[in-house]
Amino acid sequence: MAGAYVGLGIILIFTLGNLLDPSVRPLVMGATFGIALTLVIIAGSELFTGHTMFLTFGVKAGSISHGQMWAILPQTWLGNLVGSVFVAMLYSWVAVACCR
Repeated sequence: MAGAYVGLGIILIFTLGNLLDPSVRPLVMGATFGIALTLVIIAGSELFTGHTMFLTFGVKAGSISHGQMWAILPQTWLGNLVGSVFVAMLYSWVAVACCR
């Protein structure tokens, strides 16, 4: 579900960025991205990129096997995909309902 948290953060980034002067927009949008990552950390979710890094280190250190790594990675990817698609569908539904 980390994809959902990042998706919510991205919606916040573009909402705030759209309201600001173009000269400060990149600074505020960059700072706001940290909120999305903070949501992931506080919720205890796992991003696919972070999982890939830790599992690669685990294989290199010998604490997990290649088979274990390839069993976990698709689950993480699928969870991130489901979360991000859910937020995208929710956002599009709200946008359509709001603008009728």
